[in-house]
Amino acid sequence: MNEFVIIFLGIFILILFIILFVLLYYLNDNYSRYNEEVKDNLYKSEQVINDTSRAFNRLQDNVINKIAKVNSNQDVIINSNSNASGIINTNLLNIMDVTNNGVQLSNLTSNIIDPSKSLQIKLKPEIITYSNISVLTGSNYVNICDNAVNASNRKCLNINVDGTGTFNINTSNNVSASNIANISIRDASNKVMAVFDGVNKKISLGSNIAPAIEIIDNVYTTNVIVCNYKYFYTAPTTATESIPATPGVQKITMTLISNFDIKPNSYLNFIISENYIATVNSLSAGYINPSYVSPILKLQNTATIPKNTITTIDIMITYIQAALSIATLTTTNTGTSAYITPS
Repeated sequence: MNEFVIIFLGIFILILFIILFVLLYYLNDNYSRYNEEVKDNLYKSEQVINDTSRAFNRLQDNVINKIAKVNSNQDVIINSNSNASGIINTNLLNIMDVTNNGVQLSNLTSNIIDPSKSLQIKLKPEIITYSNISVLTGSNYVNICDNAVNASNRKCLNINVDGTGTFNINTSNNVSASNIANISIRDASNKVMAVFDGVNKKISLGSNIAPAIEIIDNVYTTNVIVCNYKYFYTAPTTATESIPATPGVQKITMTLISNFDIKPNSYLNFIISENYIATVNSLSAGYINPSYVSPILKLQNTATIPKNTITTIDIMITYIQAALSIATLTTTNTGTSAYITPS
């Protein structure tokens, strides 16, 4: 019995070893195959990683090259634009000065212009165009002003074409509180042909000093100068002595009145029909530049001659060398007309 048990245990142990060996062989075989699969997968993964890395490196190199090219092109663009903008800025500032809100701009390509603030443009050279220039006004105006630095002190003329198609020139303006006193139209010699006085509502045509037509407050009145003149020759002499054989005071006295104020520096022209005057020597105070070319005796006043006021002017002369008696001269008292000229 004991032998049987020993044999059984020996067989059992042998079978157990066999089973263990088979199990170990199976495990080892599976481990070997798994290990090979792992190695193969690792190799394949390594290949994929290497391929991916090489592709990424190529992509990275390409991106770096592209970025470098972009940077280079950007530098070219910036430098080109900077040079171009600098040239544009210089050219514009050579043409004009631009002041925005009281500050003169030094760089028109970088300074910010605030359109809500005052904007002033001063053109430096003369600007000539052979094309049309259109300014659309309507209820707005083209303002022509003097060169006062302070805008509130400028005297400005407003011009526009309104909605009715009317061309308007306004002496009162919407730029400053001051008005244009006169609008003058001048000839090629810079002499006044017409004056429009917006303050006194007066229009003078022909001249500002001696207008041919003057309309005041929509009323036209012809300018009239009425005058008389008288010759004088005082002693020493006799009634039958020739003049001016013996020296004495030789003059003409003009007495005049007008229905308008005669402005300073006007030239008064008197029609003297007798040809007695040789030279004009001097005038009463307040009168200058005498001359005589028959039959016009001309002189210039230095102060205003008020209208409706009798004015007397003594004109010292030399008579012509002729046999004129004192009686002839002292009895001559003749009415005449006079007129005003600007020169």
